Amino acid sequence: MGVTVNEIAKICGVSRTTVLRALNNQSRVSDRTRRQVLEVAKELGYRPNLLARSLNTGRTMTLGIVAINMDNLIFVQTLSAINTEAQRKGYSLNIALHGQSSEAEMQRIRDFTDRRMEGILLSPISKGPEFEQFLLSLGTPVVCIGNYVSDQISTVMIDEELAAREAVRLIASKGYRRIVFVCPPLAYESQQNIYSHIQRKHGLEAELALHPGLSYQIIAADDYVQQLSPVLATLGDVRTAILCSGDIYALNIMRYFKAHKIKTPRDVGIMGFDNISILEYIVPRLTTVSTNVENVAVVAVNELISQIEGDQAVAKKIVLPHKILDMETL
Repeated sequence: MGVTVNEIAKICGVSRTTVLRALNNQSRVSDRTRRQVLEVAKELGYRPNLLARSLNTGRTMTLGIVAINMDNLIFVQTLSAINTEAQRKGYSLNIALHGQSSEAEMQRIRDFTDRRMEGILLSPISKGPEFEQFLLSLGTPVVCIGNYVSDQISTVMIDEELAAREAVRLIASKGYRRIVFVCPPLAYESQQNIYSHIQRKHGLEAELALHPGLSYQIIAADDYVQQLSPVLATLGDVRTAILCSGDIYALNIMRYFKAHKIKTPRDVGIMGFDNISILEYIVPRLTTVSTNVENVAVVAVNELISQIEGDQAVAKKIVLPHKILDMETL
C-alpha cells in the first residue's frame, strides 16, 4: 500500500493541509517546508489518489480524443502531439476509435461524457444539425480538429482552400499542363464529414479558373491507383502532375510507379498533403503541403483546456499557417 498524505505530514511534522498545499504547489507554505514535503514524498514514492481527488474537487483532469483508427499516420502524429501537450498541462488522455462509423463515433463521445472526461477532442466524420445539437447538448467542452461542424463549436484548422490554391500555383509554375486531383474521401461526401477535403477541392477549382491552359480531372474512389491507368497511358501527350489530398495516397501511387518503371518527376509529377513524418525516409522526397499537424494539435489541446478552466467558453474558428514544401517530385 502506498504512503499517505497523513504519513508524510507526520514525518515532516506539519499538518495534513500543509502537505496538500505543498504537493499542489499552493500558497501559504514556506519554501523550506515545500522542499521538505516534496523530498519526503519523492523518497517514499508518494502517488496521489486520483479517485479521492476527483471526489473532493469534482475534477478528473482527463481529456478524451475520438479518432477513426491508428492506420493513418496523420492520426498517429496528431495523437502523439495531443498526448504530449495534455500531459504537459497536467491532464491525462483517453483514446477511443470508431473505425469510420458515425454511430460508433457518437457512442464513443457519449462514453467519454459518462466517464466524466473534462473535455473532448475529435476530427469528426459526423455532420449536420443533428450532430451539432448532440455535441452542444453534452455539457462537456468539445474542440474539433480540421473538420468543421458549427460556428458554436471551436475548430482548429489550416486554410485548406488557400493551401490547395498555392499547390496548383506551384504546379502551374513548373510547366505542367494537366492536373489529376486524387481524393478518395470525396466518394463519401454525402455520408461523412470530409470538410478538409472539400475545401481542398474548392481551392483546386478556384485556382484552376485562373489558369485556362491547365486541364484537370478528379479521381474520387478507393481504387484510385487503378483509375490512374488511362492517365498514365497518355503521359507522353501532355505534361501531367498528380495532386493527392493526402500523402498516403501519393505514397501508394509512387509505389505503383516504382513497380512499373515510371520515374518521378521525369515522367509525371506528384504532390501530397499533410507532410506525414515518414516522408523524410522516402526517395525522392515528396513535394507536399505541411498542414502544421503538431501545432494544430497543441493549439486544440490548449483551446479545450481554456474552455474547461475558463469562466466563459466562446467558440472560435482558429486558422493556423500552412507551408508548401517544394521538394523533389514536381
